[in-house]
Amino acid sequence: MTTNPNNRPAAVRPQVRRCQRRSRHATRRRPNGFALIVTLSLMVLLTLLAVGLLSLSSVALRSSAQGMAMAEARANARVAMLLALGQLQLEMGPDRRISAPSGILDSNPLTPACDGVRHPRLTGVWTAAPTAL
Repeated sequence: MTTNPNNRPAAVRPQVRRCQRRSRHATRRRPNGFALIVTLSLMVLLTLLAVGLLSLSSVALRSSAQGMAMAEARANARVAMLLALGQLQLEMGPDRRISAPSGILDSNPLTPACDGVRHPRLTGVWTAAPTAL
């Protein structure tokens, strides 16, 4: 064996360099598959986020459709009430008439049933007597 100026054998020197290169290379390199695991985890997270947002938007869409249907039903009920009130006013005549349910003719008002009245839910119309001023 030959010696170098540093008093080391020549055959030992390349092995030391090779070991140093391996150790530096091993510290910089990550284990195989780490990037794959991180990528798959992010894909699962994004998928869960997308499914959550999709379900939230479908719930909001259903509730807005239900709100619109409720508003339409209320508007229809109001129109029907106004039509019924107009028809009643037309049938009753001038404003000097009095209307009341036939249940006011009950012979015993302390009981829940209407005694002596054949149709308690009908509405009757009476002419008001003119008053002298």
